[in-house]
Amino acid sequence: MKIAESLLRCCSGVGSNCADFLFPPTCCYCDQSLTLALNQSLSERQIITQPQLCNSCSSKLPTITNNHCLKCGATQGPHILAKEGCLHCKNSQFVFSDAISLHLYDGDFRKMCRFCKQDSGQRLAWYLAHQLWESEQNRLKSWSCDAVVHVPMFWTRRLVRRVHPAESIASCLALKLNIPFWHRALKQIRRVPHQAKLAPFERRKNVLDIYQATRFHHFKDKNILLIDDILTTGTTASECAKVLKKAGAKQVHVAVLARGIGR
Repeated sequence: MKIAESLLRCCSGVGSNCADFLFPPTCCYCDQSLTLALNQSLSERQIITQPQLCNSCSSKLPTITNNHCLKCGATQGPHILAKEGCLHCKNSQFVFSDAISLHLYDGDFRKMCRFCKQDSGQRLAWYLAHQLWESEQNRLKSWSCDAVVHVPMFWTRRLVRRVHPAESIASCLALKLNIPFWHRALKQIRRVPHQAKLAPFERRKNVLDIYQATRFHHFKDKNILLIDDILTTGTTASECAKVLKKAGAKQVHVAVLARGIGR
C-alpha cells in the first residue's frame, strides 16, 4: 500500500511538472508567471483552465461591495437604499428591468476593461466575468433567465477587432447559469460612431433603431440576460432591451463588468 501511494504521488508530481512546462500559468493581465503561493490553493486543472491574476494585479481591483443600485448597478454607500434608482439613474427611464455590475468604470479597473477589448484581453474578460458571477450569483439566479444575449458589434468593426468582450462575458455567465448563450440573437444593422465619443444627450439618438432581433431564436415570454462590458448612460442596453421585448421577450435583465458614471 505504501509503495502504491508513493508511486501515485510521484506520478502526480510528474504530471504537475509537465503541466507547468506545457502550460506555464501566467497572469491574464500582465502575463507574468504566477507564483506558487497564488496557485497552491488551486488544482492543476484549475490553474490551466481558469485565468488568474497575479497578486500585484489582483491588488489593483477595487474591493467588491454588495451594495449596488438595483436599477442601474452603480456602487452605493453602505447605508443607501436604491431600489427605485440612485443619484445616477433616478431621472432615467430604462427599458430593461434592472442591472448588475462588478465595479465602477474608474482608475485601474477602467484600464482593465479597456484591455478586455484587445485580442490578448479575453482571458481577463473571462476572469472578471467569473468574479461577477461570484459576487452576484444569487441575484443572477433569482432572475430565472432563459437565455443569455450580448450587445452586438457591427460586422465591419468585428472584422477589424476580431474579439468582443461582451461575448466572452456572456459565454462565462451562460455556462455558470447552465442556460443557452444565443450568440446571434441580435445584430447591429447600421454602423454609427462609438458611444464613448459622444455626449450623453447624443447617445440616445446615435443608437436609435440600429439593432434588430434575428430569426434564429424565439423570444416569446422569455426572460433574457443581456450582456455588455460597460454601462454608462444605459441607452445602448435600453435600445437592445426594446428590440428584445418587441420580439416577445417578457423581461430583460442586464449584467456588465463596469458601471460608468458621468460622461
